[in-house]
Amino acid sequence: MLYKWTIKRTEDNFIIHSSSIEAENQSAAMELLNKQGISPHTGELLEIIEPMELTPSQDDRILS
Repeated sequence: MLYKWTIKRTEDNFIIHSSSIEAENQSAAMELLNKQGISPHTGELLEIIEPMELTPSQDDRILS
């Protein structure tokens, strides 16, 4: 599964860096990021956000 991850400043949630990583689950994604040397610096927060499942686009128009 593809996970989006971001590094944010804790004081204002400013996104310093954002990317995605392929992993089995959220903890595996965090482990892979740590192995790649991607970890938050002091005053920064590393977040992994699980993406929403992709669904086929739906036509919401009302046909009459």
